[in-house]
Amino acid sequence: MEEMPLVYLKRGKVIEGEKRLNAVDKLKEIRKKHEKAYVLDLDGINKNRPNLDIYRKVSRKPFLWIDALPRRLDDVMDLVVVGAERITIGDVIGDDELKRIREICDVELFLRGDDGVKAAEKAVKFGLDGIVMVSPKGRVDAPAWGVYPTDGVVKKMW
Repeated sequence: MEEMPLVYLKRGKVIEGEKRLNAVDKLKEIRKKHEKAYVLDLDGINKNRPNLDIYRKVSRKPFLWIDALPRRLDDVMDLVVVGAERITIGDVIGDDELKRIREICDVELFLRGDDGVKAAEKAVKFGLDGIVMVSPKGRVDAPAWGVYPTDGVVKKMW
């Protein structure tokens, strides 16, 4: 089963329990041990202010799967420009915007939503690469990855 580390990023720091670590140094360390890392960008998710400067510094060789829940095409393109290999977007993006994103972006795109079945249907409809489910339950009809916060990993489910 394919698996990668889950990294929490907030205010330019990687959060590990009670520790706040230099994000650039920590991501470079992770890159030495893993082919990919899933970054849960809390600033992007909560404030639509992803840590673009951090990604720019560590993405010479793309290895980051960034989950900042971009809200518009421009937000997605910002992540592409700074070197995201894969991007997770939220199912709150409207159909027209989602269609434009898929047409323009050549990186892997995944949809995250509270309802895995609906997210899978939407991902298939727009030709996305799959879905992401937090603490997944049940099977869906699309390639799916599960985020397991307590284990600190993201795993390919099917």
